[in-house]
Amino acid sequence: MKELEPLNVDRVKSAYPDRWNKGTPGRALVKESDEKPGNFAVQRDGSDRWHECTITRYNGLLWGTCDCVGHTNHDDACSHLIAAYRLKQVLEEPFPTHKPQAITVEVRSVDQERADQHEQPTRQEGQA
Repeated sequence: MKELEPLNVDRVKSAYPDRWNKGTPGRALVKESDEKPGNFAVQRDGSDRWHECTITRYNGLLWGTCDCVGHTNHDDACSHLIAAYRLKQVLEEPFPTHKPQAITVEVRSVDQERADQHEQPTRQEGQA
């Protein structure tokens, strides 16, 4: 599953009305986990497949991810995330709040990579 990323639901509503409409309450089944608030199972109308989604709020922003191919390969939220979002809005329930998991990336130069691949000679006792 893709890492959590900021969700811009207003952008989806205006730029991708098909995704917004597929997430209309009644056009998708949405079940929120009792054990893990903010985790959802979503099945769109006409599909037999359930997808796992997560939505959380941190620093005033919504963050989310889904295991579907559409979310992995496209910009912004997929219709499964929109369905979970819209259900919570209809129910007037808040999203859980916690810090999204971050990934750490070390950027290194080619010279540093080459240097790390060669063992540095060690000093033997008595050598200056």
